[in-house]
Amino acid sequence: MTRGSRYKGKNGQLSQLPVHQALKAYQNAQNYFEHVTDPDLIDYAVYDMEAARKRYIYLLKMVQQGEEVLLREAPLREEAE
Repeated sequence: MTRGSRYKGKNGQLSQLPVHQALKAYQNAQNYFEHVTDPDLIDYAVYDMEAARKRYIYLLKMVQQGEEVLLREAPLREEAE
């Protein structure tokens, strides 16, 4: 996919891709938070998880309103192993 690809919402099958990616990023952030052990990284984990949650909620609202959704330009962080 190209950077900045746009997807239509409201019945547009492709609009689910950015939402799915945002959900995956949120789940990854939750997983990281649950497994972080270094006290210096706890604040980062909380911030990252909250930011991912807000992005996911925002994209859900955009799709429900039938608006275009911009695919995230930054690559998603890989799942923690």
